[in-house]
Amino acid sequence: MQAIKHIKMLMLGLDVSGKTTILYKLKLGEVVTTIPTIGFNVETVDYKNGKLTVWDVGGQDKIRPLWRHYYQDTQAVVFVVDAYDKGRMSAAREELNILLQEAQLQNKVFLIYANKQDLPNALTAQEVAMQLCVQAYPESKLKVIGCCATTGDGLNEGLDWILEHAEGGVAPPASEPATSSFSPDEAKMMKLKLDAIEKVVTVLGSEGSMFTESLRKVLKASPSSHIDVNESGDVTIT
Repeated sequence: MQAIKHIKMLMLGLDVSGKTTILYKLKLGEVVTTIPTIGFNVETVDYKNGKLTVWDVGGQDKIRPLWRHYYQDTQAVVFVVDAYDKGRMSAAREELNILLQEAQLQNKVFLIYANKQDLPNALTAQEVAMQLCVQAYPESKLKVIGCCATTGDGLNEGLDWILEHAEGGVAPPASEPATSSFSPDEAKMMKLKLDAIEKVVTVLGSEGSMFTESLRKVLKASPSSHIDVNESGDVTIT
């Protein structure tokens, strides 16, 4: 019996690129109605011999500085590009370049989904690679694959590449059941903290002393705390 490969995948990209649609197409096999993600969605996808924990993080410009909080233990980055939106290719290139230079993401594999291939005049995978200036990366490190989130075309090809190239953990024997990194209460508190941080960023941006102080308060909150962010971005912990 083939060992199960556990991989943490971090799915990033600009807003409205199709990340959440891809996530639930992989998870449920169907298209779901989505709204712009404020915070994150996380799902486990079973695919062939892989158990993929996929973190889909919001891509609005004000919350992209929060992406770094999700880097730990990531084994594969999935960067989703709207291949139809030629006007934002430079912004996508800048964000991808930042990720490729992140110390915590060195030696991790990068899958780029050139999404929305069903739309007329969308850039091909090869054209997206040229726009993102990633042609020089070896295929064992980075791969650009054309896909369509709504039909599922290209998605499995991407997962096959990740299973082949990403370093993943192997599940323990059946007598030693796997445990989650977080308890349900810890996971709930993590989401509350991240939601609060994103509210702060929306009001204050991601720089300055007030932002730093509000961030410090949120991160120090205990699991039983209630976190409130007012219209000025000030944080109250009760």
